[in-house]
Amino acid sequence: RMVRIGQEHLTRMQQRKAMRKELPRHIRKLDAFVTVSARDADDYRAHLRWLRGTRVLFIPNSVPEPHVAPSHGTAKIVVAAGRLVPMKRYDLLIRSFAKVVAERSDWQLRIYGGGEANESLRQLVLELGLHNNVLMMGSFSPLDPEWAKATISASPADREPFGMTLVEA
Repeated sequence: RMVRIGQEHLTRMQQRKAMRKELPRHIRKLDAFVTVSARDADDYRAHLRWLRGTRVLFIPNSVPEPHVAPSHGTAKIVVAAGRLVPMKRYDLLIRSFAKVVAERSDWQLRIYGGGEANESLRQLVLELGLHNNVLMMGSFSPLDPEWAKATISASPADREPFGMTLVEA
């Protein structure tokens, strides 16, 4: 007999309505269903009580211990990292950072990552005249040393079931 386990990274309410309706039919066929937080597991249990044969568990995401010293917290640097796609809302972060630069021109925002929104974000930086303050750093690995250079880490996503980049930061 094979053990069947399903995993979900979105919270139940982040799923589209059609998926929330369809998902229980598939979950009931599983031996276990795993989420990334206790709160998410509790929410699934509360809304899927009739799934008596399926264990609903959580396994938190984790990251390895970094091999660099933590930030000293004095650099005037904000770091954000991730896939450069519309739902991650780096456009919002850049527009918001323009307000920071208006009052604190010595601060810098460094955005790490790649993706379909890369070019439009670079264009936005130029349009807002932020080329000296917002740096599009591209993909970078390992990222630990870059997080350690920052005083602030940012995650502007519209919906993020589990902010993995913040855990890494």
